[in-house]
Amino acid sequence: FSFTRKCGQAIGGSIPAFILGLSGYIANQVQTPEVIMGIRTSIALVPCGFMLLAFVIIWFYPLTDKKFKEIVVEIDNRKKVQQQLISDITN
Repeated sequence: FSFTRKCGQAIGGSIPAFILGLSGYIANQVQTPEVIMGIRTSIALVPCGFMLLAFVIIWFYPLTDKKFKEIVVEIDNRKKVQQQLISDITN
């Protein structure tokens, strides 16, 4: 796993606990209507908010067809170099 993926998983795992704490959740007790609403909000509105944020980031990300093709060529070149290195080591 990459470092950014690990960071994302750590943040993603802590957000529900943070939201439950903000809504007043107390374990092993009957929850109040406010807590129930907080849980429902965390299930619906919070993901929608992050989805909107992702759309904004994607909208302004400067990826053109030309840039995409350059990236694909670079990846192919790296794969060829790696395959050559592996071939050199194993032979």
